[in-house]
Amino acid sequence: MMQTFRTSWLCLLGAFSLWLPCNLIAQEQKDPFREFIRPTDPLTPQAELKSFSVPSGFEVQLVASEPEIQKPLNMAFDIRGRLWVTDSSEYPYPVKDGKTGKDTIKVLEDTNGDGRYDKVTTFAEGLNIPIGLYPYKNGVIAFSIPNISF
Repeated sequence: MMQTFRTSWLCLLGAFSLWLPCNLIAQEQKDPFREFIRPTDPLTPQAELKSFSVPSGFEVQLVASEPEIQKPLNMAFDIRGRLWVTDSSEYPYPVKDGKTGKDTIKVLEDTNGDGRYDKVTTFAEGLNIPIGLYPYKNGVIAFSIPNISF
């Protein structure tokens, strides 16, 4: 009986020692972004707009949406009424040293006065999680890991 228990235990330990490295390799190959992305399709901007609940006297207006803007993290208005937006597909994982980021700073303008931004200009690209911006003079002061730039 003792020999059978010991043999079973050794077989189990051997199986575990083969399974563990395979499992760790499989975990390393998983996309780390997937766990933070909802498994359902996104709503259209119009359907999303209908889902908002705001206090009496307030209203929500859609002024910009995909595909022009993806994952906005920061917004600021300049003195001309343009909206500056950081657009980050990298967040929450910064790119590794020596690699170029995919994030941008975009400037949105309402050129016809209808309240919707109809002109989107990419002001800066190749950024790494731009998480701060301040429109200043003819540009923007921005923080993009690890730099503060004008």
